[in-house]
Amino acid sequence: MPVTLGKRLEFLIRKMNINQSEFAELSGLKRAVVSSYTRDVNLPRAETLTLWANQFKIDIHWLLTGEGEPFLAPPAPEAAAVQAGAETIELLKKAVEAQERTIALQDKILDDEKKRRARLERELELARGEIERLEQQITTLNDHEFMPGPVKTDEAKI
Repeated sequence: MPVTLGKRLEFLIRKMNINQSEFAELSGLKRAVVSSYTRDVNLPRAETLTLWANQFKIDIHWLLTGEGEPFLAPPAPEAAAVQAGAETIELLKKAVEAQERTIALQDKILDDEKKRRARLERELELARGEIERLEQQITTLNDHEFMPGPVKTDEAKI
């Protein structure tokens, strides 16, 4: 049994005796998008899963978990709509949770970067202050070093 959603999707496409391009066209997607699903790079959206369930009679639960059968038995139209709606709601909830986790992670990264920037700005100000202090010392040393002192004369020669 295929172990990932991508592998299960590949399995379904083969079982339908079509290729990825045909499956993509029938799904209203680009082949590259379907390829990203079969390679487990991206997950299909809830609307896409619902479309597949309705159009190809794919069992979304099987596609997501590997449990049950790959294809649905023809259910009563109302029951299928209710089940697809409930599955869509669950998938949308999972998508919202994933987005919330992503936003929280981005917020943490942003806060960390702000702290890092503040620390670097403090270090920069300290370095500027140190440069200024050293420049003043050099100026002071230069002023004292080149100040003329008392002229020494050799009194013995006079």
